Amino acid sequence: MKENAGEKCSFVVEVKQENSTLNRQFEDFAGFCGFKLIPCRLYRGQTKGKVERMVQFVWDNFMVGIKYSCLVDLNGQVLAWCNGVIR
Repeated sequence: MKENAGEKCSFVVEVKQENSTLNRQFEDFAGFCGFKLIPCRLYRGQTKGKVERMVQFVWDNFMVGIKYSCLVDLNGQVLAWCNGVIR
């Protein structure tokens, strides 16, 4: 998925009332990685904020100053961090 000038990439392609058409490539990617895409409900800002807050939590508490040599190294570090945070 590439970003066009002035447009943000999104996994939602079209919205009709409560039903959304998802970006097929991203939906396939999500299935491959083992997670399900659940779009936030229309006009319900509180659900979108909850998701975005968790991303910010990871950036503020894990990614600051992290050094890694490869994706496998990063995955191992974040898994250890998650296990420590959850307990």
